[in-house]
Amino acid sequence: MRILIVSPEIYPYAKTGSIADTIGGLSKAISKLGTEVYLATPLYKVTKDQNLKLRPVLQTLGVPFKWEKKVFKLFEYDAGERMKVFFFDADEFSTRDGLYGTEEGDYPDNCERFAAFCKGCLFMSKYLSMKFDVIHLNDWQTAPVAVYLKVIFNDDPIFANTKVIYTIHNLGYQGVFDKNIASGFGLDLLELEYYGKVNFAKGGILFSDIITTVSETYGEEMRTKEFGCGLDEILRARSANICAISNGIDYDVWNPKIDPYVYEHYDTHSIITKRVNKTILRRELKLNNVDVPLIGMVCRLDTYKGVDILLGAINELMKEELQFVLLGTGEERFTKRLAKLSASYPRKASVNIKFDPVLACRIYAGSDIFLVPSKYEPSGLSSLIALRYGSIPIVRKTGALLEKITEFDPKTLKGNGFVFEKYSANELVSAVKKAVFVYKAAEVWRKLTKNAMSERHTLDTAAKTYNELYKRMSKQPS
Repeated sequence: MRILIVSPEIYPYAKTGSIADTIGGLSKAISKLGTEVYLATPLYKVTKDQNLKLRPVLQTLGVPFKWEKKVFKLFEYDAGERMKVFFFDADEFSTRDGLYGTEEGDYPDNCERFAAFCKGCLFMSKYLSMKFDVIHLNDWQTAPVAVYLKVIFNDDPIFANTKVIYTIHNLGYQGVFDKNIASGFGLDLLELEYYGKVNFAKGGILFSDIITTVSETYGEEMRTKEFGCGLDEILRARSANICAISNGIDYDVWNPKIDPYVYEHYDTHSIITKRVNKTILRRELKLNNVDVPLIGMVCRLDTYKGVDILLGAINELMKEELQFVLLGTGEERFTKRLAKLSASYPRKASVNIKFDPVLACRIYAGSDIFLVPSKYEPSGLSSLIALRYGSIPIVRKTGALLEKITEFDPKTLKGNGFVFEKYSANELVSAVKKAVFVYKAAEVWRKLTKNAMSERHTLDTAAKTYNELYKRMSKQPS
């Protein structure tokens, strides 16, 4: 069985969020099950700078549009047994620092960039005469593959038995573009219409054979008006084709015992060494060296991540005996306010407005507590990484967080974190106070930390589920 996984980003080649970690780990786990895995992704500048040993496959991969032809160079990378990556090289990807935009906003040609890439994936299959049993798409940047396959290539014999999966990692990002721009790429279809514009994600939902998402709870939530982001009606209509497959993390990558970025390695048998990471992290961030819990937060600074209630709670939290470190980039209305925290609370708060994977690992390893106060949370990968590193999650009861994080009971010593339900600053403050209180009982806290680090949320189960799904789909008649 041969599958093609198409993703806008894949770890370790390029990453802005959890989708890269998921696809990087999932593809590796699926290939270990004996499936022939190919991946397709743009060749970004950050990838090119890694000097990977890429093999040229096609010097000219022409992708026709209405008024011009987009040209890619196609490279192949051997990523391990039964796994290869196709990189699509074009100036609009490989000469820009960001994957999707800058601090000022998204690139204005994202519609064109990703439409060309998506169409290129299908032309690649034709030019190389490679038949795929299943094409697995991920988020809005890849959704046009499903549209082009069913509309333009529907009679092409090379795709006669090809099935399509579309995975929604976060419905909050949909790829909505001006209809006039999209018309140049053949995407001004009635099915993709969205309040006078064109919606890529809608195309992925309507034109794919199966829609998957990254947790059971989010699979239900996204079909509601509250969390459907305007697409709940069509998701409900396709309920019979929706399959929720819970995410995990790659334990070979997220491992404090071997992580090259942490200051001192540790595991469940040497949890006390975690304190060394905390001490060095505080020193580097110019925080006071006092015996109080260090609370970490690493996320994209968007509304859905709970940044608004964090801002509503921060002054109250700073009255407590604790320290706070944040890392992330995102909406300017949040970054400006958050950037002032370090000055307002010197040596107690450290706010780092940037993308820094090294510092991210050090925050996971050095913090005692990890905040995930999300309004909604499809996969909750940051909470799983926090568990792995012994940083106790404080989460809101939603999405994947509801499934993976259980309230700790100091009496029974059961549970792995702290959970609050109502989306409010007051509820967040109460949950933090509860965690800080438990932290003061050293033996109890050590037990909680061991509970967290003993959890197993690998990608193996998800990989087996996807592999079985691929097998069933490839046997279905077209």
